[in-house]
Amino acid sequence: MTDEDKLSRATLHKEIGSELFKQGKYEAAFRRFKASVQYLIFMNDKTTAHACELYATVCNNMAMCQIKFNNPAYAIELCGKALSVDDTNVKALYRRASCYVVMKRYEEAMADLVRAQNRESNVSVKKLMETVQAQLKIQDDEYRTVVKNMFR
Repeated sequence: MTDEDKLSRATLHKEIGSELFKQGKYEAAFRRFKASVQYLIFMNDKTTAHACELYATVCNNMAMCQIKFNNPAYAIELCGKALSVDDTNVKALYRRASCYVVMKRYEEAMADLVRAQNRESNVSVKKLMETVQAQLKIQDDEYRTVVKNMFR
């Protein structure tokens, strides 16, 4: 099978997966996205612009499925894969930050949100950043209280 055939099949699986996702069939969508990635992984030349873009998109879509499955750790990993080929991918940064928030890893969430905000102005990014800033302030206040009580 040629790289062109693999890319074509990867695109087809991604499109079918997207339709399944829209229908709320997240598990079936995830399987299609995974099939798409497998075709992309086995391409001889993985560096073509279209293959990289498709890989980032499919990893992002798989991450969204994992978010729907309430599996933020795996979603973080998938966002990392998307960012490995496109380190400025705002969707991947935002989704990974959202997962970090769920896991109460606010510093990492803030780092991703700052990177995302530097790329484009986005209302969702701004709102999540405000939430993270509030949580960081709460953490800081709690830490100060603990330290203050240690020396009483």
